[in-house]
Amino acid sequence: VEANEDTLPFVRDILAANPKHWSGSNFLYFDAPLLRRLGMPPVCQRSPLDSYPIARLNDENRGNGLKDLAKQHFHVVNHTPYWGEGEEEAWHSRWREWPSMTPTEREERVRYSGLDAWLGVQVLSREMEQLKRKPHLVRAYKGVVLPQAQAIEEQEPQAGFPESRVTRGQSQPDPGLAGDPDRLLEQHDPE
Repeated sequence: VEANEDTLPFVRDILAANPKHWSGSNFLYFDAPLLRRLGMPPVCQRSPLDSYPIARLNDENRGNGLKDLAKQHFHVVNHTPYWGEGEEEAWHSRWREWPSMTPTEREERVRYSGLDAWLGVQVLSREMEQLKRKPHLVRAYKGVVLPQAQAIEEQEPQAGFPESRVTRGQSQPDPGLAGDPDRLLEQHDPE
C-alpha cells in the first residue's frame, strides 16, 4: 500500500495500540522496514513473528510464500484478483488510486486484503504449531533469524527492526522467544 493521506492515519492508529507483538508474512524484511522509512517504527513488547522465515525453518524445500502456504495448508487457490506475469505488481500499484476508485473496485480490494490477512494469521498459526515440535528451530529463529534482521538494519539504513527489541549493535534478551517453545506459542498464538 502506498503511504498517503488516506492510509497513514489508519496505520498510525494501529501502531499507537502498542501491541504485544507484530506478526506477518515477510514482516521482518518488508513491513517493518517500510514502516520505519515512513517514520513509524513498529514498536512491540515481544519479538515479531514472521511466517516466511518460520516456514523456511520448518521446511526449506517447498514454497514458503503466503500463497504457497495457504494452498498447502488450506487448499486455497486463485483467491487473488490478478493472474499472469506482471499482473500482481500492476494490481498493487493501483492502491494509490483509492480516492478515485468505484465502490466496486474498493470492495474488491477490501475483500482481497481481508482474505489475505486472514490467511496470513491462519498460516502463521499452522507454521507455529510445526515449529513448536522442533525446539532447536525455535532457538534458530531466536538466535539466527532475528539477529539477521538486526544485521540487515545495521547494514542498510532503509531497513528496519522494532526499536523496542534492539539497540544499535546489541540484541536485548527476549523473554517471548527464550527457552521453551510451549511458552513461545502461549505468548504468540493468535486468539
